[in-house]
Amino acid sequence: MIKDLLTEITTQVYSRSDVAYRIGVLKEFFEFVFFTAHATNVNQDVIKSFSQKDERPHTDIVFLESLSASFFEEFSSELFHQKLNSISDEVDNLPTLSIVVPIVLGPKQIESIGKWARLEVSPDVLLDVDIDQSISVGCQIVWHSKLHEFGFEYYLEMHRLELENKIRQTMPTFSLHQSKI
Repeated sequence: MIKDLLTEITTQVYSRSDVAYRIGVLKEFFEFVFFTAHATNVNQDVIKSFSQKDERPHTDIVFLESLSASFFEEFSSELFHQKLNSISDEVDNLPTLSIVVPIVLGPKQIESIGKWARLEVSPDVLLDVDIDQSISVGCQIVWHSKLHEFGFEYYLEMHRLELENKIRQTMPTFSLHQSKI
């Protein structure tokens, strides 16, 4: 049951930080639903009221609206904290693909990488994205405690001899003695 709730959340988000944020949104939403004066069954009107309460970001509202009615039916005022804590615990059991990049990635870029990772690495993988500006181009990926280097410097060093040979082949031999300086 908890796994199904987690799956519904993670179908829309790809990073550990986004999952943690969405669980926080759900906590605030359920506190609003169960502890303010209005109907406690979740519907569009309740979500709209919640969105106006603190002028919630549009992405939060889209997320809540995308969850199924059966998702919300699993929660009660007595048990919602416990269920959300169980979901958080279950998140800890999901595999993590750590990626280190030189710049902050936008939501579309994280989504694109996340979709690729779920197809190529593991269907339930979550991303853990870190920034390291010393990586000039490319990225580093850690999977099962093994570092995979995809940075420019790595590829440059890996193909150093090929590049040197290519440069020697394409550049004419130049000597100061041949120069008319």
